[in-house]
Amino acid sequence: RAQGTVRYIGKHYLQFAGSKKYFIKGGADSPENLLGYADFDGTYRHPKGNDRKGPNTTNELHRYEPHLRDWKAGDPSWRDGKGKGLIGALNYLSAEGVNSIYFLTMNVEGDGRDVWPWTKHDVRDRFDCSRLDQWEIVFSHATARGIQLHVITQETENDQLLNKGELGLERKLYYRELIARFAHHPALVWNLGEENTNTNEQRKAFCDFFHDNDPYDHPVVCHTYPGKYDEVYEPLLGYKHFEGPSLQTNATHEQVKRWIDRSAQAGRPWVVHLDEIGPANTGVKPDKDDPDHFEVRSKHLWGALMAGSAGVEWYFGYKYAHNDLNCEDFRSRAEMWKQTRIAREFFEQHVPFTNMRHADELISAKDGYCFAQPGDLYVIYLPRGADGETSVNLGQMRHSFNLMWYNPREGGEMVKGPTSFIRGPGVISIGMPPGESDKDWVAVLKRSDKLAPSVKLTVKNGHGSGEYPAGAAVLVRAYTAPRGQAFAGWEGSDAKDADAVIVLGDHAMVIEATYRQGAAPAVKAAGNGKLVSFTLINADTNKPIEGFDPIADNALIKLGKLPTRNISVRANVEGDVASVRFDLDGNEGFRTEGTAPYSLTGDTQGKYNPWLEAKGKHVLTARAGASQLRITFTIED
Repeated sequence: RAQGTVRYIGKHYLQFAGSKKYFIKGGADSPENLLGYADFDGTYRHPKGNDRKGPNTTNELHRYEPHLRDWKAGDPSWRDGKGKGLIGALNYLSAEGVNSIYFLTMNVEGDGRDVWPWTKHDVRDRFDCSRLDQWEIVFSHATARGIQLHVITQETENDQLLNKGELGLERKLYYRELIARFAHHPALVWNLGEENTNTNEQRKAFCDFFHDNDPYDHPVVCHTYPGKYDEVYEPLLGYKHFEGPSLQTNATHEQVKRWIDRSAQAGRPWVVHLDEIGPANTGVKPDKDDPDHFEVRSKHLWGALMAGSAGVEWYFGYKYAHNDLNCEDFRSRAEMWKQTRIAREFFEQHVPFTNMRHADELISAKDGYCFAQPGDLYVIYLPRGADGETSVNLGQMRHSFNLMWYNPREGGEMVKGPTSFIRGPGVISIGMPPGESDKDWVAVLKRSDKLAPSVKLTVKNGHGSGEYPAGAAVLVRAYTAPRGQAFAGWEGSDAKDADAVIVLGDHAMVIEATYRQGAAPAVKAAGNGKLVSFTLINADTNKPIEGFDPIADNALIKLGKLPTRNISVRANVEGDVASVRFDLDGNEGFRTEGTAPYSLTGDTQGKYNPWLEAKGKHVLTARAGASQLRITFTIED
């Protein structure tokens, strides 16, 4: 309560009205019939309803006996010690960092058939004050332990039960009782229903009723079936009294991104939560069946948060022990609570998440996620850290970025990896994680307000000398070998190629290109292919630069007027050629390319290498078999 009411403020995250901190939830979606508890007065399981086939049904009320040990002296109870199991369960969840619980307040004719506010399951106008007072004891304890109340007002089997789905007298009485008794709790969300089948008009009427009658104006959300998102959520986009979807999905990252973007486009940004993953018989398995929870952690926990979700709750599938209807021991998912807490702590302690957005397009990792404040901060989640080095596109940013790593499995402090700094502009490799590179890692690139420590690199017999940040990856290039000789290697480095990337340490470095006896590479004959033109390439995007495709003879290229200073030159051919040899400014065999693209500076996995020393007047000749093309051009600032 000290932080104030949790409110919707027109952003993708809820905010505490008092402290102004933002709320990310990490909660329990199961058991949905949390309140089907033997210690509540008048609670029983009614015999009629729509039992689903399979082990997801139960004939027993909850007792939460494994959590009796978690009840502490001074904690509440009622009727000579009743309630200790559920109160103890809340103590345990709070201690594990769980800050939200999902529960039905009415499941008549539903799966559990053991929760309702009335005196009997078939009565609609008499409320059981004793039982509701006991609910309030539990809710007050949850609030005191920092746990949000996610109130699910109905489920798919009974959303037509009251007034045949309309906002009539029965439904108004039900909603008003919930509001009058429980709306005073500062962290509470009203959910219109699990797997809801009401009409769009009915849902809007329910939203309006909560808005008009809840003096605290708590957020209103709605849960629906996978495949029903467009039918349920599209008509609610921009609606003034609806705050977001309660997602049930296995396509977590994509669906969160979609509704984040669609709601923002509609002018009312939604708070998007992941509240149930499938399939229904699985969900989050007990730790003994899935000790690592890798798929849940990578695809759903980090998949949701890295898309901009405001939090998650975990559903327990009916195939496993302690499931969505019979869960007695929340320790059955202790590892999942730990991993969820670790993720929440990362966002709350290390990044300004409310100012960031999903930006997967900026990274090369196919299965990775990027969450960014472009130009200042980039968070990259890699499900498999060693699946090739990952690059990030820094665009035109000519700044240094500190690079740190976070362990999403164990948490703790961020640590350094092999590369501690990178510098833009362009597409830059972030290197490898600090250890256990076959597991998932989080990379954090933060713009440095001060320059990285300066390290001098001296390149003898080659290009690339200069002052660079410590830890920077620098492209160096050997001079063309003297006539009759060939490149042999780099003295002072393990690099093997004439074009190589050198990762700097903390001290000055000197490397020297060496040569051996041998002729410049010959131009191999090939078919009837011929050279036709040269094109100026944007090395940031791999695309031709407008106005220089092709480059005219005697062209003047002004770097300051180009979209980038990272450029290269491509030789264009017609037909088949075995290779293209470039002679530059009298240096025969400056470079030979055996495969397309035929670039003056080569490429790294299809990405053009930038021309490091491009300024000046140049004479460029390309040779492909018997075909030859010559051009003169000048590059200046």
